[in-house]
Amino acid sequence: MKKQIILVALLALLALTNYAQTDPTTYLNWTRERLEVGDCEGAQKWYNVYTRTTGSRNMSIETLIQSCSNNTHKIGDQLCVGNNTYTVAYVRDGGKHGLSVLNKGWGRLSEDESTYITQKGIPNFDELKLIYQNKDVLGLYGVYWSCTEDVASSRYIDNGHQNTTYSNGLGTITTSESIKCYVRYYYRLDFSTGKVDSDRYDANHAVVLLVHRF
Repeated sequence: MKKQIILVALLALLALTNYAQTDPTTYLNWTRERLEVGDCEGAQKWYNVYTRTTGSRNMSIETLIQSCSNNTHKIGDQLCVGNNTYTVAYVRDGGKHGLSVLNKGWGRLSEDESTYITQKGIPNFDELKLIYQNKDVLGLYGVYWSCTEDVASSRYIDNGHQNTTYSNGLGTITTSESIKCYVRYYYRLDFSTGKVDSDRYDANHAVVLLVHRF
């Protein structure tokens, strides 16, 4: 038990040492960054670190945090995030948190599927269903993909054959083997009919909603 207490104390001391080595203005910058994206809790966390390490307060930052905490949204409100404008599509916690959709409404997939899947701002299927609830307010009636894989449908498929030629003491031998590739299917939702299915991503036809989480 004593060893555990000592270990916890050492870890706490190490954390405080790391905080002390960081320029306090960095914590204020991180606080401002969180405020810019509407992350009130994250802003409060970094501001708390700032006050603990400096023993001082920044009244302008506190005012911004208070304003952020009191800020609520409703479906259809406009949010400015960086250079983009989003429309609030779903809210929870009394309007303090939720999802908003980029005003142009949709985006095309990258032809590189791996790039697309790791791209930020694409809703999972549960989030897509939440947005669907307010499709009439948002004016969204297309078929939109999610980033949630339909594991039951994803599978290996034949992708042709590969011939291999090699020589040995008996002569030249050519072998042929099939090439298989793993194809992932992802859930999509038709906002006009409510139909749910899954398919392979197609860079020419697959359309996604681009969202901001606040």
